[in-house]
Amino acid sequence: MRVLTIQIIVLTVALSLGFGPHVSGIKYRHGPLQIMHTSARSWISPISGKPHVIHAFIKPSQRWSAGHRGVDLEATEQDQVRAPAPGTIVFSGTVVDRQVVVIEHPNGYRSSFEPVTDPLPVGTHVQAGQVIARVDAHPAKPRCSTTCLYWSVRHGGDHKNGSGKNAEYINPMLLLGPAEPTILLPVDESFKA
Repeated sequence: MRVLTIQIIVLTVALSLGFGPHVSGIKYRHGPLQIMHTSARSWISPISGKPHVIHAFIKPSQRWSAGHRGVDLEATEQDQVRAPAPGTIVFSGTVVDRQVVVIEHPNGYRSSFEPVTDPLPVGTHVQAGQVIARVDAHPAKPRCSTTCLYWSVRHGGDHKNGSGKNAEYINPMLLLGPAEPTILLPVDESFKA
């Protein structure tokens, strides 16, 4: 009974810290815990390898306030930009002085990427990991002191597809989940709750 109580406490703490989506099952058979891992967050990084954030997401206090509504990811010249999740290209063109590509994803999400070159055309259906463009290493007005890719994600909105004035910018890095699986280790008898 004591072991079960300890497991419940550990699981409650893990869930309250947001680790829950990464552990899909825990079984105890009077021995080591067996952990099966599946990630509820199926998005992947738009840049190959582990993403390095140059400028982090800063949520504005109000929709119209200052903030950094996406992340700037370190990139190299002509890095491929990949779809972080399945969706459809809904914009592919120039905004002011740079090319931008936008993907509408299921469940009310919309991703934007800039500056890019060679973006796929509007209407193209893409799968997670599919190349959608290349990073523009020489934009007219660079965002960063080094080559980078700006990635923003909007959710909800007037049309429930990440568009419209009421869509909310969210931190895209939160959609990636952890790089490593979250693992709860067994607690020995010396642990006191």
